[in-house]
Amino acid sequence: ASVKLAAGFEKGMAEVRTLLPNITDEAFSKMEKDALNFSRTMGVDLQDATKGLYNAISAGVPADNVMTFMAQAGKTATGGVTDLETSVTALAGVMNVYGDAVGGAKEVSDILFTTVKGGMTTMPELAASIGRVLPTAAAMGVTFKDVSADLAVMTAQTGDTPGSVTRLNALFVEAGRTGTKLSDAIKSKLGSSFRELIAEGKSTGEIFQSLRETMPEQEFSDLFGSVEAMNGALQITGDNSGKVAEQLENMTESAGATDQAFKTMQETSSKQMADAMNSMKVSFAEVGRVLLPVVAASMKGLAIAMSGTIKGIRLLITGIKKLVGSRLFEPIREMVKFGFGLWLEMFKKIGEGIQKLMGLIKTLVGVIKNFAQTLTGP
Repeated sequence: ASVKLAAGFEKGMAEVRTLLPNITDEAFSKMEKDALNFSRTMGVDLQDATKGLYNAISAGVPADNVMTFMAQAGKTATGGVTDLETSVTALAGVMNVYGDAVGGAKEVSDILFTTVKGGMTTMPELAASIGRVLPTAAAMGVTFKDVSADLAVMTAQTGDTPGSVTRLNALFVEAGRTGTKLSDAIKSKLGSSFRELIAEGKSTGEIFQSLRETMPEQEFSDLFGSVEAMNGALQITGDNSGKVAEQLENMTESAGATDQAFKTMQETSSKQMADAMNSMKVSFAEVGRVLLPVVAASMKGLAIAMSGTIKGIRLLITGIKKLVGSRLFEPIREMVKFGFGLWLEMFKKIGEGIQKLMGLIKTLVGVIKNFAQTLTGP
């Protein structure tokens, strides 16, 4: 079991290294140790840890900062009751779209948690859907906090995260695209284009609420080229306008939301038990890393020996067929019999060696079990 865990970890880290062709052996060795420590301290399965590390680097997180990012992603996964892959995808996706303007992984995670708290959505639902509106929003200059405030209010009304994202994206497209009835109305009624108002510091909720107040309800509804865009605007204006402003303030004060959710989940008995079991698995993997080179070399040698033995048997059979019936057959048969006896004796010795090795492994397992019991109690 130790060797199998170690082999899986080695394979996962080898895949990570394919993304870092210029990394030194020393730096990669440190990354391996950091990955093992991350798995143990965050309670993340080793296979999930290496896969998350691969996805983070693949998404553009710098190698020298990736473990800090992974620590935050681990907290996001625990606090958001989701897996590491989902949290890595969500955090990296937002950071890739907004860059330095959104801050770091901690700031993104805090805003996502505040969105979950203020709306009727979950971290997995947000991670799966929010990426469809972010490129449009960023192109228009709409901040991530603004998008999140809108989605918190919209999902609170419907509980439909994918639909809310679709409606918000349609609204931004029509507001920012030149020549649409909505963009023309914003320009004529409010004095500036949607992009210009955003650049001046106006929030999306303020812009659409101000526009709605300048005209009759039916005229406002007729501005939209799609039902999605119209419903999106109606969901963040009118009676909901104050809620959007409140949620936007919550996003500004979101610092610490992830740590609070993480702490709550960490204190549960089920999480503590899972973490203890995962810590033991990491310890087994570390033992397996010591055994792995020896086992691999032994298996390679055994495979070569077996291949040579099979080849020798084939040649022997061919030779016997040629000798049958000749005067040399009988003396050669005796020689082969003697050689075969030596061959069996050799395998007997190999068997004895394997038995001794198994005895050693059993002793090692006993030591590990005793060590584990000292950690977990009777």
